Amino acid sequence: MRSMIRAGAAGLALGLGAAAGQAQTVLPAFDSIVAVLRPDAAGPVVRSIAGSGAIPFAADQPIPAGLDFPAFSFGIGFDPGSHILTTEGMTALRTIAAALGDDALAGSRFQVGAHVVQGSGLNALPVSARRAAVVAEHLTVFYGIPAGRLVPVGYSNGKPLDALAPASPANERIEFINIDALR
Repeated sequence: MRSMIRAGAAGLALGLGAAAGQAQTVLPAFDSIVAVLRPDAAGPVVRSIAGSGAIPFAADQPIPAGLDFPAFSFGIGFDPGSHILTTEGMTALRTIAAALGDDALAGSRFQVGAHVVQGSGLNALPVSARRAAVVAEHLTVFYGIPAGRLVPVGYSNGKPLDALAPASPANERIEFINIDALR
């Protein structure tokens, strides 16, 4: 929830696609994304964990709720029930690639977390894992983002933005989480 609030403060807006019932992506300028994802945007809990050297999970595992890593979430277009990016999804990744290429983020590593809608009839974990991998691969192949900077993780439907409406399209999203504190 915190990542959407912080991204929302940077200008993120999600609307509903009229025909498909999916989240429609409206991304802020890449400099707003950079500001939210900067390593120094981590909150006190993450800074204290990083300082203690006692991080209880690895970069390729879902990050537990309540930790305040710098993060940015947005709805992205996939063909329904699949891991195939739509044209809109590919266009959104162009803006993300520009942000990840900014000097302020150039050395940072990011977990690419894919979340799917609960009750969508999908086998949620494999679909979310494949979506995360496709996003990371797209950024590497088309925009030259080094693969070592991106750690794809499928979150399934276990971390909804709107827990009161688990079938809400807002819960289906891609989340970029700066994991520099895990080094």
